[in-house]
Amino acid sequence: MRLRLLIATVLVALLAALASAEPAREPLTPEETEAVRAACRATLTAFARSDRASLRTLRPAKLENRYGPPMFAEMPKFDAPKVDAHRARVDFTVKPSDPSLPKTGTITLVRLDERPEDPWAVGQVFWYEKDKLPVGVQLPNRSVTAADQAEEPKVLAAARRYAEAWRKRDYKTMDYLTYDWLARDRKPNTVVQLRSMQLGDPVASEGGEVRVNYTVELTVYRIFVRHLEGWAYAMRENGQWKVRPFNLVF
Repeated sequence: MRLRLLIATVLVALLAALASAEPAREPLTPEETEAVRAACRATLTAFARSDRASLRTLRPAKLENRYGPPMFAEMPKFDAPKVDAHRARVDFTVKPSDPSLPKTGTITLVRLDERPEDPWAVGQVFWYEKDKLPVGVQLPNRSVTAADQAEEPKVLAAARRYAEAWRKRDYKTMDYLTYDWLARDRKPNTVVQLRSMQLGDPVASEGGEVRVNYTVELTVYRIFVRHLEGWAYAMRENGQWKVRPFNLVF
């Protein structure tokens, strides 16, 4: 009797797990593959030009799609923050959820004067090999003034809250803690131009998303050449492929 009860309990648990599991994603059709590539191509082109209006239409509207599954398999180990007036950075080491990601990176933050009670918001999360920050990204190397040093605990607290919210999939809190630079209109730049782009094959990821690796070559003032590598996550939303704001890998 006990054996039958144990077997029944195991079967019920197994069926419940199967019912709650994400269905396996079917391979992309050629049409879907091209649609994903087109969305990534448009996003990278708009990003290079800082075309914020286009980027707003290309990114997901739903918060769970915009931020996606947590990339931290555990809470990161944060270094001491570095603050320079309205900009800050917190370097981290972590076990990533995706084994192909580097184990080091930086969370950048922006000070919002309109929110004095809770001023620091996350601008971007960069993943890169140690001591190799993204080309062209200007980040403070230390907190120089006493005022900057006084902001360090607030910066670190904001970075921790962001990481905790991401791990819990608390997307409303993540959105509150995010500096949405796309919400502020500016004219597209003419300084940076996209010279070439290579897209890898879309690879199935968690929750039906697909990941696309890319390599781009940019020119700055038509003189300086920059080679960038990274990835983008795309997902279907309301029948269209959207691309999440991506992190660059260098």
